[in-house]
Amino acid sequence: MSARTETLRRQDEAGSGRRSARGWRGVLLALVGLVLALAAVYVGAAYALADRVPYGTEVGGEPVGGLAAEDAVATLRSSVGEEAAEPVRVAVGEDRVEEIDPAAAGLAVDLEATVAGLTGFSLDPTRMWQHVTGEGSVPVVTTVDTDALVGELEALAAATDVAPVDGDVTFPGGVPTANDPVEGRELDVEAAAAVVQDGWLDDDEPLALPEDTVPVDISQADVEAGLEVAQAAVAGPLVVVVGEREVELAPDVFGDTLAMEPDGEGALRLGVDGERLRAATLAVDEELQSEPRDATIRLADGRPEVVPGRNGRSLPADALQAAALTALAPGGDRRAVVEGATTEPDVTTAEVEALGVTEVVSTFSTNYPDNPPRTNNLRVAAETIRGTLLLPGDVFDLNEVLGERTTAKGYRAAGVISNGRFTEGVGGGVSQVATTTYNAAFFAGLEVLDFKPHSYYISRYPVGRESTLNYSPPVDMRFRNDTDTGILVDASVGGGEITVTFWGTKTWDVESVTSPRRDVEEGGVTYDDSPDCEPQGANTGFSVDTTRIWKDLDSGAEVKRETNTWRYSTGDRIICGEDPDA
Repeated sequence: MSARTETLRRQDEAGSGRRSARGWRGVLLALVGLVLALAAVYVGAAYALADRVPYGTEVGGEPVGGLAAEDAVATLRSSVGEEAAEPVRVAVGEDRVEEIDPAAAGLAVDLEATVAGLTGFSLDPTRMWQHVTGEGSVPVVTTVDTDALVGELEALAAATDVAPVDGDVTFPGGVPTANDPVEGRELDVEAAAAVVQDGWLDDDEPLALPEDTVPVDISQADVEAGLEVAQAAVAGPLVVVVGEREVELAPDVFGDTLAMEPDGEGALRLGVDGERLRAATLAVDEELQSEPRDATIRLADGRPEVVPGRNGRSLPADALQAAALTALAPGGDRRAVVEGATTEPDVTTAEVEALGVTEVVSTFSTNYPDNPPRTNNLRVAAETIRGTLLLPGDVFDLNEVLGERTTAKGYRAAGVISNGRFTEGVGGGVSQVATTTYNAAFFAGLEVLDFKPHSYYISRYPVGRESTLNYSPPVDMRFRNDTDTGILVDASVGGGEITVTFWGTKTWDVESVTSPRRDVEEGGVTYDDSPDCEPQGANTGFSVDTTRIWKDLDSGAEVKRETNTWRYSTGDRIICGEDPDA
């Protein structure tokens, strides 16, 4: 081949290569244009579908596919939203169904968030594919306030939890009876909260809430062991021994005083009600116990006599309880030996003897008129005060000792002075008991606290040294035993006079000095034409002083004196009828 020919061949090949390159460039440009066009279409479609829920989508069973986001939310609010506001039914235990208020439990649906999760601009092919093929069923977005939910479940637990019942052994009618234990149950609040949170929108209600079993402290085996102990305790009589006395109690007498009690370690032990066993024992033999008796002084054959006190004996419930537990325990000898407690009297014989009531300290008598009702009243009052024992410092209150003078006590109507007139009243004449007792206290040298002479002078009484008495309004006669020894009051009525004697230890010689009467004033005459008029004589008014002088028993020297002054009223003679000079 020539050189020229070779040159021409090379030029032709170069021209052919340039034509081929231009062809490929065009193809490439066409493909790029197509891709850009498709991308533009894709973006446009994604933009157009951004606010639309993918076709075929259901939320909570409600179809919302193809709806705009706003319409989808509205549709769900009227369906799913309303259903979500209804009470949530829950099952607790085997057969109990309760309801939980979603709002109170902090349970809510977020429909906007639910729809937002299905819409919005996205170039994600998956999202575009969902628009083409459909989304299917989509769960609702929910929210929960955990504290509120737990609070509701704890309240539910308080109402539904069942406490365990321990087994025990009782003694109805004294017969041991076993009572089987029953386990308790309580709501597992934490697990229940998870169940409610996950399923409260499901249709498969009621939601079964989980519970835990609460075990018993006293099991069936403990009950059976306790029953054996109980049966052994009532297998025979119980003998209670107090000192030299014994009393046998049958099982039906003491059985219901027993109990099987938890021992704190998961078992049952025998218990005894000491007070009830004590009552059951004394019901069989009341002499196992006796009350103490105070020593005192009484009048016998006109003289004081010391009545010795007596110790009491008691059956302590706590000692009986301990003894019975030992006697009835397995292997016990069924004999409850109790050392009875001794109870001393409040006033012992030695204390009474030390009172020194051994001699007459004073005695005084006043005459009374022949008036049977009045004499009866003197006897009733004398019997009432007779035997009164005054300890050192005691106050004798005659109105308190006698009480109200009534017919029920044996008093009768007799003459009294009322509002300056002589009339009748139940208990009339008792003021003579006051006068006689006052004089006994006067000459015993005792401290007189209250006395009041009559308004009119009565000749059978010592002038100025006498006392009236009235229950209501009260006019009283009181004195205090201000000696270091006791004072025993004796009183008697008979032979036309009432006598009051004080027994004790004589402390003083007492003298009485009465002044001459002064400022004497004679009464006038008054006519009374009223239907209830009672005629009466005139009374002379006067003033008088009465002086009491205490003298030493050994030397006779005056130790002290006291003077009382009294003014007797002047009383007119009462003539029933009209005044002839009027």
